[in-house]
Amino acid sequence: MPVRELIRGALGPTVELAAAAAAAGIAAGIGLGTLQAAAGGRLDGWVSAAVSLALSVPGFVVATVLLWVFAIELGWLPASGRVPVLSDPIGGLRTLVLPAGTLALSMGAVLARFTRGSVAAVLQQEYIRAARARGLPERRILVRHCLRPALVPVLTVAALQVGNLLTGALVIEQVFTRPGIGYLAVTAVRQRDIPLVQGVVVVFAAAYVLVNLAADLAAAL
Repeated sequence: MPVRELIRGALGPTVELAAAAAAAGIAAGIGLGTLQAAAGGRLDGWVSAAVSLALSVPGFVVATVLLWVFAIELGWLPASGRVPVLSDPIGGLRTLVLPAGTLALSMGAVLARFTRGSVAAVLQQEYIRAARARGLPERRILVRHCLRPALVPVLTVAALQVGNLLTGALVIEQVFTRPGIGYLAVTAVRQRDIPLVQGVVVVFAAAYVLVNLAADLAAAL
């Protein structure tokens, strides 16, 4: 089969996995980081400890633990394979939860740490103090006046993390035996298929460029 057809067939499952992991990681990371900066105190300490733990554990270890608990011991989710979400939403989501959750965990932890620092810095600005002095509700200050400037540096970090999801797929797709561009890349290396390896590298490079371009446009907006 031509290299183009092999990559085209494997790209869909990886994009599906990366999109699900990115959505979960961005939502969790920005939400937790904002909550840390706004709440402070003991909650900030507990979440910071959880974030540090998530950052210190390798992805393949998290994948193995999730696979053992939810697929083998509890039997709630399938251990391997992939069902297209568009053809079977329920079955597709069940095969997507564990690999996407594994990738989203590390991404969410990184974004939570950066979001916390960025939001905390913005909350110390003079215009935030002026808004509080005018009696504006704290939620309105946080959502309308703080998050917009605070998320500009976070978008750059998020773009890099979305690019890292593709490299993370190299390991995660192997653990969960999920067909995708990462699984294809490892197979190509094992078989010493140089044209296929080169094609995969070009796809990875193009993905990094496009994701960072989208982040720059979002930051400008």
